[in-house]
Amino acid sequence: MERLLSVSQMAQSKTILDNPIGNGLDNLRATFKSICDDMHLPATLATLDVLSQEDVQSLTTDLLLALQNARASRLLPSAGGAKSLYVDLMKLGTAVYADNFDLDRTKTLLSAALAEEFRDGEIWSRLYRALNQDTPPQSLATSIQQTPWTLNTGCIVNSSELRRNVDPMLRAELENLYIGLPNFHQAFFGFGNVPDLNTVSKAIFRKCTEGEDALFQNGWTGWPTSAQESEVLAWLGGLIPKLEALDDRISILAAQRHLLARPRTPLEGSAGKRSLDVGFVRKKAISNLASKKFKYHWWHILIPGELKSNPKADTESDAWLDIARYAREVLASQDNRRFVLAFTLCGSMMRIWEFDRVGGIASEKFDINTKDGGLQFITAILGFLWMSEESLGFDPSIITCGNERRVEIQRHGQTERLIIDEVMTRSRCIAGRATTCWKAHGGDDDAKHKTPLVIKDSWQYTDRDEEGSLLREATEKGVINVARYYHHETVCVNGTIDDIQSNIRKHLDITKAANYGPKRLAVSPRASANGPGQSMLSPRESIPELGLPMPLPQASIHGPGRSPSSPRPSLLGPGRSMLSPRPSISSASRKVLNTGVKRASGDDDANLPPPKRSCSGPRSKTGEQAPPNRVHRRVIVRDFGKPIYKASSRVALLSALECCIAGHESLHKAGILHRDISINNLLINEDKDNPSFPAFLIDLDLAIKEQRDGTSGAKGKTGTRAFMAIGALRGDEKHSFMHDLESFFWVLYWICIHYNAQHRGRVVSFFDQWNYMDTEALVMIKKGLIIEDLDFVENAEENFSAYYRPLIPWVNRLRRLVFPNGLRWRVQEPGLYSSMMELLREACKDEQVACELNNQHIASTF
Repeated sequence: MERLLSVSQMAQSKTILDNPIGNGLDNLRATFKSICDDMHLPATLATLDVLSQEDVQSLTTDLLLALQNARASRLLPSAGGAKSLYVDLMKLGTAVYADNFDLDRTKTLLSAALAEEFRDGEIWSRLYRALNQDTPPQSLATSIQQTPWTLNTGCIVNSSELRRNVDPMLRAELENLYIGLPNFHQAFFGFGNVPDLNTVSKAIFRKCTEGEDALFQNGWTGWPTSAQESEVLAWLGGLIPKLEALDDRISILAAQRHLLARPRTPLEGSAGKRSLDVGFVRKKAISNLASKKFKYHWWHILIPGELKSNPKADTESDAWLDIARYAREVLASQDNRRFVLAFTLCGSMMRIWEFDRVGGIASEKFDINTKDGGLQFITAILGFLWMSEESLGFDPSIITCGNERRVEIQRHGQTERLIIDEVMTRSRCIAGRATTCWKAHGGDDDAKHKTPLVIKDSWQYTDRDEEGSLLREATEKGVINVARYYHHETVCVNGTIDDIQSNIRKHLDITKAANYGPKRLAVSPRASANGPGQSMLSPRESIPELGLPMPLPQASIHGPGRSPSSPRPSLLGPGRSMLSPRPSISSASRKVLNTGVKRASGDDDANLPPPKRSCSGPRSKTGEQAPPNRVHRRVIVRDFGKPIYKASSRVALLSALECCIAGHESLHKAGILHRDISINNLLINEDKDNPSFPAFLIDLDLAIKEQRDGTSGAKGKTGTRAFMAIGALRGDEKHSFMHDLESFFWVLYWICIHYNAQHRGRVVSFFDQWNYMDTEALVMIKKGLIIEDLDFVENAEENFSAYYRPLIPWVNRLRRLVFPNGLRWRVQEPGLYSSMMELLREACKDEQVACELNNQHIASTF
């Protein structure tokens, strides 16, 4: 019968048959359907993978209670030494809510119970398997009351993005990069992605080997033995049309695509200068090249490629990093791209790559000049020419019809069309949330009265609380100056939940990768993910220093200062900077910056900023970490604005900042903590016809409900380091509203340095390094900036743009509120909200602040 029941266990088989579960699971199945309906998802087993940890725990508990009520549980033997299976169920039900319980243990049991036609024997069998698994040791990460600060290339602000700065961060971001995966070709060129591709490829390859002028004779005819870039480009350019000519079919897509080779010409759309060795593009773009005014852009690239003459360049520090750099540019430039396929050709050794929001994976390498490799080469080239745009990673849920782009949602039981007006933001990263925002309006809106909407797509870890649920709660509670909820959903592609591991990667097993190794469980907020001397792909050991959070001392509020109960001294000593008695950017602080730069670029002991996410993912029953997974989620809000640094005047900027602080306080009083105050998450609305808030907060991706138990469920926490509070950077304090209030100060400080009256940003070398430098160095820099009045004012006068210099006295007064006596608050002070807002209102009345002289020179210069 079941695997559980051997011949010697026929009595147990009879017990199960004589005591059926019957309708005992009806309540469980009704609860599951209700959860799915609330999330606008189908009630299928696949949906289990995207439910929050809280929902899975609740369903698991309901299931265990239902099985306890089944008579068979009292008659079946215990999996251990207890009186019966009923006792085991009671213990398991208690363990489900323990911090160290791995819900994957019971996931297969839950799947069996929720199957359309469940079998009693299978359910009891899976229960025994779950009971027989040893509980894995508790991860230190589970005891952390907040998720660790982490970083990726999407957090870079006001930067020239020089390769020497970006590459170390990109290496850290791509710690989940695996090569040599078996069945890679089947996953991306099979599964119906390209009908008859394998059959046609074999036929064409056979033709290539026939005749006196065969294209393939113990290798490709005309292949340049030196494999120099220019020669390989010429060879590829000549071969591909010949391969297309050998195909008896007429491919519309192939006719629309072409090989592009411009290795010496930078492409438009990069923050820094970036060129591409080779790639496939639409032929329409090629035809436009005849125009002298035409400039090639990264959004033209369908499949990027990297060429190396030396087969030994097939390494992480060479070809792999280069192709990842190209993939990042493609993903950043194409707002409807879910993933990117790419290829590397090192000598005659080829790999096919796929980059997505978890990281990157690659096929086994193959020699295109061998028979087997030659066939794989043709399959890949024809696949690139023939694949649908959906198979190349474009999002089919964004529908293009002529010049109109739209999405369709199911809201209140009806289909709504939302017309996309423009792209607002697109995160420049590979692995991470990769947030994209579009301005939109309802398809049925009157042309003169379009209600502004914002569509936000992001890729969230599957055990993360949904931002849409928090926004809906905030809106229902009447929270002010926070973007108001309209709709949220999990994106489905072809009726399937759009996630990385199943929908995009087709369940490829990364444990079979050639470079697979155990990953650490958590990353110290102040320990390096991997220094430049350490491979981003090598097996990792657990890092002993986990930077556990230290709650703020429970002292009475007498102003700032170190509580006697806080045993850890400041990095800079009691109220002093270790940089100098009176630190300044222009002197001693620059030494710290240089130290940080040096450590980030050379020393083997160097600590880089942590990666985007720590690898504290779910664990399998063997105790090893399950592969990280992200799901594609969509949130729609009904407030639209522009970034706060685009305020029309200094007064408008300060008023908007006041509104955003008021919004944060309102959100905090509703029991939700934002935790990601940054320059792009504060918006202003100065359009009188726009019904949105005058200024408001967006992005609750990292928000949490306050006074919670346990962790937030996320693998890591992202912040833009330029705006992070000093305590958050240190990583030894539980994140509170006080940290967010400090972030408001850093946002204003940053704007005053980097923008002028025309909203034009600039790159300031010193502050550019804040994106990349060692975290402890940044802590010391920030402390050195705020410790004394005179130093702060001198540095502000040196660095503030001419337009924002009238704000220096007021930014300094704000500094005194946030850092009284040059120190950080060690207690929580709710009154800081009103103090900051009152100061901003007072600043708006200052004549020098309010006076907007029409001085073109001041307005346009820094």
